[in-house]
Amino acid sequence: MMRSKCAKVKDPAVHRGAIYRGNKLIKSMKAALILGMLTLVAGIPASAQFQSQLQCTGSQNAAVQCFVSNAVSTRLTSIPSGMTLAQYQAYGVAISKTFQTPTLLVFLIGMTSAAADALPPTNAQGNADQSAQNNAVNAVVAAGLKDALFTLPSGVSLTQLQQMAREMTGQVAQNSGLVISPGALLRTLDSYIVSSTSASSGATGTVNWLEVTNGLSTLVNNLMSTGLMKLPTGISLGDVKQFALDVCTAIEQYKQATQKAHL
Repeated sequence: MMRSKCAKVKDPAVHRGAIYRGNKLIKSMKAALILGMLTLVAGIPASAQFQSQLQCTGSQNAAVQCFVSNAVSTRLTSIPSGMTLAQYQAYGVAISKTFQTPTLLVFLIGMTSAAADALPPTNAQGNADQSAQNNAVNAVVAAGLKDALFTLPSGVSLTQLQQMAREMTGQVAQNSGLVISPGALLRTLDSYIVSSTSASSGATGTVNWLEVTNGLSTLVNNLMSTGLMKLPTGISLGDVKQFALDVCTAIEQYKQATQKAHL
């Protein structure tokens, strides 16, 4: 829904290229997962493989849990600080289920690309401020769920999804961003905040949220009336307006934390 709005204002060829590169990314990530699983299996003795197959082929969840456990035991990866192996296995299952939920996956790819570009983990002085970016990403993901832009797959928690989004944002930033309108939408929304901020200037100005709300409502109505945005089944016009306002709130909190006047 929000992705459609950004795509329409760009050259159609650029949009097609963005979708193609996004599809290639998804396929590459899936291929890497399969390759990693094959590599692990090749290094396990035959007797151990047979016993493992009895335990790991009962379901998709069991297969993912075994993959995570083997990856840790063979030192292909390490358990994140503060997590137990069981929690890391559950996180692996959550990632697998998210990859099998197209609507949610597209939301994450578009959102994390925009966040990596427009909400970098630095303050106005250029110093590192990872918590500001983390809080903004967490807030946008929570808003997407609250405003019904997506639903959580069974067995996936909001906390797991937020962790996934934070890690994806970091990876996108390291790889110079995905070509899916990075940051453009967030900066457009921020322009409504900036124009509705008092003359005290900078991040210390007072935002007239009623003015922001009215501006966003007009923006969404215009996008709908001109056909630049179409609502997916199950999402109302009110959901879109509320999500836009929630994202603006997350943007303003990020700006306050980093002391930036604008994105």
